[in-house]
Amino acid sequence: MSSTNKIRSGLIYKILSIKNRDFLEALDQLVSTSSSESEIVELFNE
Repeated sequence: MSSTNKIRSGLIYKILSIKNRDFLEALDQLVSTSSSESEIVELFNE
């Protein structure tokens, strides 16, 4: 399994275990917003 698939599977497993509705709604909003923007974000090691 590629590292991308491992990360995706791990995230799915963690999301399925979350019971807090507010947290899930915030996570949904974050993912929806992030995937719809075409802006490139540069990440640094710090």
